Amino acid sequence: LPVAEEASAPQIPLSIKRMLVVDDQFINRTILERQLVPCGISVVLCRSGAEALAALADGAFDAILTDHEMPEMDGLTLAQAIRDRGIATPIVLLTSNPAAARGAAGAQHLAATLQKPILRADLYRRLQSLAAPAEAAVPNSAVAVAERRHMRVLTAEDNRTNQLVFQKMVRDMNIDLIFANNGEEAVALFGTFQP
Repeated sequence: LPVAEEASAPQIPLSIKRMLVVDDQFINRTILERQLVPCGISVVLCRSGAEALAALADGAFDAILTDHEMPEMDGLTLAQAIRDRGIATPIVLLTSNPAAARGAAGAQHLAATLQKPILRADLYRRLQSLAAPAEAAVPNSAVAVAERRHMRVLTAEDNRTNQLVFQKMVRDMNIDLIFANNGEEAVALFGTFQP
């Protein structure tokens, strides 16, 4: 089978130096630790929400990564408890059911919700986006979001299943997406839709 991910660790923003990882499953904590430590991130592991709150009382973190389904205190309840203590650290929730998590109480406190199992590359991309606001403060470092051009994407694909898969892949992106079922349709749409 082809390799799903490259072995080399991608660049992680230097602004993320210390991370709190909360998961009641030992294997999940270990996997996350092995993904983060090679990037130079100091990781503090907790197996419950209570442990996480105690760790937060002892020191500051650049980001918090928590599991959703945990006994006694789940990830969303933990997020609420963290905000109730006045801690503004970005919180990323790992969940098997992102749709349910996004609609539940406490979801407003999350910087991101990621579906499990999570690929290392997706985790790294999300961590880079958490650091993006700090980088944007540097003059001329990036184009402001408001100045970015709204994208119109024309996709030529004759298979309805492939259309649905691609549509789901880009659903979180703010783009206008239109499908052509064949090359002739694509050429006709190119003139009117102007992708």
